[in-house]
Amino acid sequence: MGITGTTWLVQRFTGARLADGLSWWDVLGLGVLGGVGFTVALLVGELAYGPGTPRDGSAKVGVLAGSLLAALLALAILRLRNRHHRRRAALEE
Repeated sequence: MGITGTTWLVQRFTGARLADGLSWWDVLGLGVLGGVGFTVALLVGELAYGPGTPRDGSAKVGVLAGSLLAALLALAILRLRNRHHRRRAALEE
C-alpha cells in the first residue's frame, strides 16, 4: 500500500507521470512485491512478545505467511504484465 499509494500521491500532486509503457498494474505489482521485504516485523514481534512464547510463534507464522502471500500475488501480477510487455515489444519490432 505504501509504494503504490505514495506513487499515486506523487503523480497526483506533482508534475510527475508514469513512464510511457508503464501502467498502474506495473506499480501495483512492484508494490505488492515490496511486501516480501517486511520481515523487520519478525524482530518487532520477538521484542513485543518475548522469544519462544506462543504469541511470538504466532507472530512469526503470520509475518512469514504474509510475505509468502505477497510473493505469490506479485508473481501472478508481474507475470501477466511481463506477457503484456513482451507482446508490445514484439509488435514494435
